[in-house]
Amino acid sequence: MFQAFYLLAVLSLKIYTEEMMCYCHSGRPYANCCEPYVNRTSYPKLAVQLMRSRYTAFCLQQFDYLQQTSIEQMLINEPVDWVKLSIIKTNNGEVNDLVGTVEFKAFYLDEGSLFVLHEDSHFVKKEGRWFYAFGHHSIAPIKAEQI
Repeated sequence: MFQAFYLLAVLSLKIYTEEMMCYCHSGRPYANCCEPYVNRTSYPKLAVQLMRSRYTAFCLQQFDYLQQTSIEQMLINEPVDWVKLSIIKTNNGEVNDLVGTVEFKAFYLDEGSLFVLHEDSHFVKKEGRWFYAFGHHSIAPIKAEQI
């Protein structure tokens, strides 16, 4: 259990250089990555950008953003401590596409145990904006060294 808490502390540290790095693990500063989307000053041009911004919204518990970027009303579970996002692959979801998919793994800590959510998310573009449509996912417990 100590190992899980240590890993959470290491991975969830906000890396400060000149700016805080983005929660989505893109390697970019938050202000130049997901912040404009979560704050609604800009809209994602790609499905993967929406995916990353939605992960960031989960981290920040910005549930209104999650609802506003979904085709259907979402049931939001109890908040957990999100640790890491890994994009596995994307299919379509580019500027000129109307649909796209993003396969990802999102790692989280819940009641002292680590889990991985592995999902294929489907996105649609309506009136020039990307929305989350649905996803097929699995959840499994993992060990810290598997992240």
